[in-house]
Amino acid sequence: MIAHGAHLTPAELEHAAELKARTPEAAGLPTIAVALLLRAHDADREPLERAAAGPVPGTPPVQVPARRRQQLRKANNTTARSLAYRLGLEHAEVNRRLNAAIGVRSIKDATIEQLERRLSAAHAWAAAGRLPGAAAAGAGDQS
Repeated sequence: MIAHGAHLTPAELEHAAELKARTPEAAGLPTIAVALLLRAHDADREPLERAAAGPVPGTPPVQVPARRRQQLRKANNTTARSLAYRLGLEHAEVNRRLNAAIGVRSIKDATIEQLERRLSAAHAWAAAGRLPGAAAAGAGDQS
């Protein structure tokens, strides 16, 4: 049934009729009005009940993009410093090469996806013990 632009199911109408029979306050209202009020009431409660229940098991926690970006920038900075130290290169050189690898001028301009790619590249370079195009771990040393 369509009432006030809303499609009411037979189950909703039946529930409204049962409530009218049990509740003196609702007895004088039309069944359709009671059904619409029940739907509105349930819609208001549903987000609260979901929030109170906590996250659904098996789903990753929701992160605010600004917080995720901040965490990625910090992880990128730490990883670049570590990589520079391990390879004997200047931190600025490692940052420049990482930024070039993902196509950004500055880490400040990078999107979350680019920061994730940059961090993955840094981890791959650390695992290989060298930057791409470098011959060995100490390729940045200029002796």
